[in-house]
Amino acid sequence: MLQILLAFIQYLPHYIFLVVIPSIIIGLLEKRLRLIEDSIDHASAYSRFVISSLYFPIFEEILFRGLMFYFFGVPGLILGSITWILLHPAWQLKLYNIADSGMKKLSFFLLRVMYYSLSAIFFGIIWLDGNGVVAVIYHIFHNSLATITEIATEAGWKLPRLHGSRKFVRRVENPVEEFSETRKFIRKVFITEDSSTSNKFVKRKRG
Repeated sequence: MLQILLAFIQYLPHYIFLVVIPSIIIGLLEKRLRLIEDSIDHASAYSRFVISSLYFPIFEEILFRGLMFYFFGVPGLILGSITWILLHPAWQLKLYNIADSGMKKLSFFLLRVMYYSLSAIFFGIIWLDGNGVVAVIYHIFHNSLATITEIATEAGWKLPRLHGSRKFVRRVENPVEEFSETRKFIRKVFITEDSSTSNKFVKRKRG
C-alpha cells in the first residue's frame, strides 16, 4: 500500500503537466469558441458518478491498455491507446450539444483528440513502468474529480434551463384571491365589452 502511495506521488508532476493543465486550457478554448452549447445527459448524479468514476476507469485501463500491453507489448499498448483516444470524441459528439457547424465539430474533435493523446501518454508511461494499478487509481481519481465538479456546478444552478433559455415560474401566494382576480379580469374583458358592443349594435339598429 505504501509503495502504491509513493508511486502515486511520483507521477503527480506528470499528471499535472499532461492531464490537468491541458484539461484547463482545452476547456477554456472550447468555452471561448462556444463549441458546447449544452449536455443532453439526464442520468442521476449517483449513476453518473458510479459509471464515470468507477466503471469507465477500470474497464478502459484493463481493456485498452492492460490487456493490450500484456498480450501484444508496446505495439498493443499504442494501438489500444489510439482506439481509446478516438472513442472519446466519438461518443462525446453525441452526448454534448455541439454547435451545428462542421468547422466547430471538427475543432471539438481535434481539441479532444489532443487532450486524450496527452492523457494516453501519461497512462502509458505508468503502464510501461509496470504500475498498472497506479494507472487505474489515477484514472479513478481524475474521473471522480471531474464528475464531482460537474455535478456540484449543476447543483448550484438556481433556475432550470430549457433549450438554452431560463424558465421562470410565478408563485401564487393565495389561490382563492388569484382565481377571483382572474375571473374579474375575464368578465371585464369579455363579458363587459361584449355587452357594451351588443347594446351599441341594438341602439344603432333601432335608430
